[in-house]
Amino acid sequence: STGAAGSHVVQFYENDRFLHGAIAAFFDAPLRDGEPMIMVARPQTFEAVAGRLASASGRPASEVASRITFVDVEDALREVMDGDAPDPARFEQCPPALAAEAQRAGQGHIRIYGGMVDVLCRAGNHLGAIGLEELWNGLFSGRDISVLCAYALSDFDDDVRANHFRAV
Repeated sequence: STGAAGSHVVQFYENDRFLHGAIAAFFDAPLRDGEPMIMVARPQTFEAVAGRLASASGRPASEVASRITFVDVEDALREVMDGDAPDPARFEQCPPALAAEAQRAGQGHIRIYGGMVDVLCRAGNHLGAIGLEELWNGLFSGRDISVLCAYALSDFDDDVRANHFRAV
């Protein structure tokens, strides 16, 4: 996965094992280089990715986990959503606070994995997910931050949802 400054990468996946591998690949370089990382995900996703990174790097899982700023995806959604739609003003407060916190924890480029769009799609809120994607693009464009978002392919398996797939 690319992590160029200002990039916003979208990853489609078929199963959790593939997703965890993609997130671990996204976080591999910052773990090695001591750069800040933020993971907005479910606890089990965080644990699986930290375990993969620990195994690949030979570091203790507790050390790897302590290097990643973890935010529970459900808490993040409560912070930024107003009903079914993301609230731009609330969104503009939440990720920058996370980025500032991560920046204090490390130097350099910040990488963020955001699982909010995936949770919204799984709940059938594709329009809310697309709205969040647009906010991520606007907020971090041109900054020394890379964002990785992911979507389960199964959430786009009918004609109506296929149109949302193209929008992503």
